[in-house]
Amino acid sequence: MSKLRSGFSELIERFINYRKASGSWNEPNYGLNIRLFDNFCSDNYHPYAEMTQDMVDKWCAKRSTETNRSNETRTQIIRIFIDYLRRRGLTDVEQPTKFKAEPLKYTPYAFDDDELKNFFRVCDSIKPYLGRRATEIRRLTVPVFFRLLYSTGMRTTEARLLKRENVDLAHGIIDIPKFPLKLAYTNLR
Repeated sequence: MSKLRSGFSELIERFINYRKASGSWNEPNYGLNIRLFDNFCSDNYHPYAEMTQDMVDKWCAKRSTETNRSNETRTQIIRIFIDYLRRRGLTDVEQPTKFKAEPLKYTPYAFDDDELKNFFRVCDSIKPYLGRRATEIRRLTVPVFFRLLYSTGMRTTEARLLKRENVDLAHGIIDIPKFPLKLAYTNLR
């Protein structure tokens, strides 16, 4: 974890340790957002200031670039942190307003045959950049990843979270354990 700088950084560290110990810490999302909140408070308020309602309200205010859902993702850990502090009598700060999620307005796009051919041609022609290992791995994984999505209908998150033990190539079965419904895709050959 990067160094926390706010006047209440010790409380954040205690909170993070508590969440990790209880198995309910998501470093990529929670860790990033709580550090950004800590930096915001340190940069915009007195370095030794305790957490205030103004800090929380300003950080959690919906930005012009955010949907209600993306605001919730960014600020959820702050709500959880405030709840943790309030339950222990460590703050009087109120949780910020939670915006009602908008209905999704996603319209799927069906690629025609030429678009699919072009897409996979580009996936297959990725060139490693100056011998960098990450780009060599990308050259190998991107074509496989997108063909897996295309051939199974799997969601990107499902494919991204797969582990080696979830794939049975001998029987053509993929087990997706991270989601409530276990889906098995067959006839992958």
